Amino acid sequence: MTIDERIQNTVKDLINKDPLPVNPLLMALKALKENIHVFHADFEFRNLFAIAKKNKKGVYFYPTISGDQRTQRFILAHLLGHYYLHFFQNKNGQFYRQYHYLSDAISKKESEADKFAYQLLMPDQVVRKLIIQNYSAKQMANVFQISSQKVNIRLNQITEGNL
Repeated sequence: MTIDERIQNTVKDLINKDPLPVNPLLMALKALKENIHVFHADFEFRNLFAIAKKNKKGVYFYPTISGDQRTQRFILAHLLGHYYLHFFQNKNGQFYRQYHYLSDAISKKESEADKFAYQLLMPDQVVRKLIIQNYSAKQMANVFQISSQKVNIRLNQITEGNL
């Protein structure tokens, strides 16, 4: 199974359990059954987005406390992407996420976690339905409770067939 198929299948399963807009914090809290713990952190370095760690006692997400609610939603969805896609591959289970600038190379795992977050927060079928209904990116941002910038990236993914 390809990574895109894994993302689609996992997102589909998660979305079937929650109404839209998807609330990644609630998903993480429900995942406590899977031993996921969320603690917000105030990082000294402002370009540090989040840390996710795994040890014998469980999985720990440390998203930054800085940023608005829409940014927080994306960070948590991104961390869930690492959890569902990568933690089984990584024995020490530690990931760091920094803001990326145009000159930065995004690692494959970071790109996959981003892709997971975009699909989780803005499911393909719903985005396509809103496109048909002539929703603007700003209107979609309000529907999905995510930034217009993230909506534009998702629209580009769909247009390019890079789901």
